[in-house]
Amino acid sequence: MQQRIDAGPNGEHGTGTNRVTRRSTLIGVGAMAVTGLAGCSATASERLEDVTVFNETDEPIDGTIEIVDPDDAIALSDAFEIASQDEEDDGDSNASAAYERVWGTVGDYEVSVELADGFDIAGETRADETVTIEDTDSTLLAVVLGSDDHEDEISFAVGERWSDFER
Repeated sequence: MQQRIDAGPNGEHGTGTNRVTRRSTLIGVGAMAVTGLAGCSATASERLEDVTVFNETDEPIDGTIEIVDPDDAIALSDAFEIASQDEEDDGDSNASAAYERVWGTVGDYEVSVELADGFDIAGETRADETVTIEDTDSTLLAVVLGSDDHEDEISFAVGERWSDFER
């Protein structure tokens, strides 16, 4: 149903994957860090997918994301291993995981993010949110792990273009 897009250095493409360049992701994550949940340039928005999980911590994070659609079917269920900002800065990895073809129908989706055993962000290991998808072709969901700009350690934001996240 959906395809995971693993972001990595140099923009290489692998079998069944589409890599997002470090620069594109830094543009998106940097803008989000500055304005809370900010948008990014057209370059990054063209390369990110329906759902993107960003790690804004200094440590790599492992966990799972599950999204249940309005008909109680699993729209996305995946384990992620996301590099730290330091690893991304070294050019070895990317501090995000992106997923395409998640939204099947208009309606309310239940999103759950749970960090793997041994991982936490300021003591938090899980977050749940209901998000409303009004346009299955253009809606984006950003899940931000460990942003200093948010009260919640795991935060969620929905928009139809990255500029919707700007204040």
